[in-house]
Amino acid sequence: MKVVKEWNGRVYFAGDFTKVGVPVGGGSFVNLDTGTIFPTEEFMNFNDLGAVRVTSAVLDGVGGIFVSGHFQIANTKTRTYLAHFLSDGKLDPNFNVVINGVVNKVTVHAGVLYLLGDFTAVNGNTRNYLAAVDLTSGQVNSWNPNPDVQPNDIAIGEGVAFVVGGYFSSLGGQLRQFAGAVDLVTGIATSWQPSISGASIKTVSLSGGIVYIGGNFTSINGNTRNNLGAINASDGLDTSWNPNVDGEVTKLLIRDGKAYFGGSFTLVGGSTPRNFLARVSLSGAGSPDTWAPAISSFSLNPLEDVYETNDSVFFVGNFDSVNGQSRASAVKVDSTFGTVTDSWNPGLYNNGSNFSTKSILPWNNRLFIGGNYIFTNIVDRNYLFSADLNHQSITNFTPNFNGLINDITFHGNYLYASGNFTQVGSSTRNGFVELDFGTAQPSNWNPAFGASAGEIQTLAVKDDALYVGGDFTTVDASSINRLAKIDLSGTSRSLLWPNLNFNGSVRKLVFSETELFVSGTFTTVSGNTRAGMVCLNLPGATVTNFTANFADPITTPNNNPIGITTGLGTIKTIHIFGGAIYFAGEFSSVNGQSRYLLAGFDLEQKELLPFTMTVPGSSVYGLSDDGNSLYLLSLSQYDLNLYFQTALAKIDKTGGVDRNFSQLQSGNLSSFSMIGGVPIVVGSFYKWNQAFTQGIWVVQ
Repeated sequence: MKVVKEWNGRVYFAGDFTKVGVPVGGGSFVNLDTGTIFPTEEFMNFNDLGAVRVTSAVLDGVGGIFVSGHFQIANTKTRTYLAHFLSDGKLDPNFNVVINGVVNKVTVHAGVLYLLGDFTAVNGNTRNYLAAVDLTSGQVNSWNPNPDVQPNDIAIGEGVAFVVGGYFSSLGGQLRQFAGAVDLVTGIATSWQPSISGASIKTVSLSGGIVYIGGNFTSINGNTRNNLGAINASDGLDTSWNPNVDGEVTKLLIRDGKAYFGGSFTLVGGSTPRNFLARVSLSGAGSPDTWAPAISSFSLNPLEDVYETNDSVFFVGNFDSVNGQSRASAVKVDSTFGTVTDSWNPGLYNNGSNFSTKSILPWNNRLFIGGNYIFTNIVDRNYLFSADLNHQSITNFTPNFNGLINDITFHGNYLYASGNFTQVGSSTRNGFVELDFGTAQPSNWNPAFGASAGEIQTLAVKDDALYVGGDFTTVDASSINRLAKIDLSGTSRSLLWPNLNFNGSVRKLVFSETELFVSGTFTTVSGNTRAGMVCLNLPGATVTNFTANFADPITTPNNNPIGITTGLGTIKTIHIFGGAIYFAGEFSSVNGQSRYLLAGFDLEQKELLPFTMTVPGSSVYGLSDDGNSLYLLSLSQYDLNLYFQTALAKIDKTGGVDRNFSQLQSGNLSSFSMIGGVPIVVGSFYKWNQAFTQGIWVVQ
């Protein structure tokens, strides 16, 4: 995201992107009927540790929810792999269990929260892979089955926990392979010990005194059972239930007398085609029924969780289409045949199609969906979109560019855009376009700025004229070096200024009432020496006497200049505020006086303002104000690993820093605008003040 600007009650965002959605941190709430998300304050933001943010979720029984995953921050607070949210959706401030590894599954039984994962300690107590904590206090209890290898799954019954895996050989102090059961009080293994032949058990569910298991195996107690089977919870003997699946089962879920399961299989019951996903009855031999959604699968985890209503089945996993319709990792289908029945589609997205959603469950008349996605309600928007902030919605404005946009501006019924694109909609446009707001299509005006797309760096409108700056040296057939002024007052589009002959690129344009301030990499304008900044009279386009020499470029620890123009300080941005004009960028002196990265001049007298401040950084490239204070985007100093950090700061007119305004993020900032007195910042960042976001942040 490169630029954000407001026009006629809408906010426009432009840059280098092809999809737009609502950023979330792995957990969100979805309307059961429409699939749309609920307001932003109800998102769950988990920091990304390079894997699935949410691995499991379970209701706490009193209106709240427990969530586990690959995170150490939840809603900006420290929470290591486990968080509790209250019935109002807010993070529980009192529940904070300290765990030293990922929690893969959480389940609640009889007032106790059971954990399974890749951890070895809970609240400082040794607990290898399995633990139990109090629902309210988070205190770990004495239950400690102590398996020698992390199990794959757990199911809790009355007084006993059934644990399955692929590689553990010891559980609850006894030798157990693939499957075992432990007492819920003592953690000691019971006598339950079915004999299973195969490679592993991946999943387990418990219903009606029967333990249902799925995985990669061929027999139970000597009886042929291919990858799916059932065992009595009381004595460990297998039952006659035998769905006979021809490939590995990775997830098994029991819902209302039915078994849903997913995996790498293609046949169920020996001959019935079922690709990756199936449902069978719990009675008899477990024959498949008519429910058969056709899904695309990217991995062996096409199914992760299921929720049933009277006439529909919601399920999540790793897929991108169901019955030929685009549904990324979450879908609602008919409960009888598995057909997609309506437009319900949360539009989940994670910078690519191969991702998995892990958990879905009802909570307060809505659905909680957890996984490793980073967007909901995703829509296609190529390089430009607009938003209605009042309704927190993306509009239908869809011009469809084919390349990066550098800048946008507005006049009347038109939006002007420049960048590296060559086509807008079905029309050829080489780096510049005049867009009609009503149709979202280019007008007939198609000027040629220079020889190639990308030569326009900046756009601005004042009164009825469009100012265009960049690297071009021609406009259509006219010789115009790097700055052009074009008449917008009527239907014609004619040049208003002669060639001012800038000898270097124009990068920034800012207006006062009667003057235009221009910055860039030039050193002469109309034969006048002007190093990187010039002030022009608007009526006559003449160069004024105002001269400011920004010198001494900022350097890296290796003494390499960061500034674009060798030997000169670089101006990144200009802003007029409170009767002064401010210049910011990469410099340490102005007209021989020390000014580090930021300097102000009296707008009328053009005298250097006395305030000087030390900006904690090596560049300032964004300036704006809220009427009282000045805001700046700063690129801070290199750290020991030579990485930059970026930040938004707030200062008063004397240069005093507001220490209470602390805004830090991970990633790069591009620009920002004050909209309704609130800074809206855009860039390539993914986190702001520990809250997950993606390229856009409305500063609170």
